[in-house]
Amino acid sequence: MEKTQDAAQAPQRTEKSGDHMGRISKFVERHLTPKPDYYMEKVETVLQTEKRE
Repeated sequence: MEKTQDAAQAPQRTEKSGDHMGRISKFVERHLTPKPDYYMEKVETVLQTEKRE
């Protein structure tokens, strides 16, 4: 039950500042490269893809 509650609380915090921001911050930590331009293009692609869904 504790894990379920934590999982339910985490999305609520990210939704307040934008649901995408939480995902992007994780994406940055995992995939940030020395090429900011490439990264920004990747972020825009991710946002556009999620908006379609």
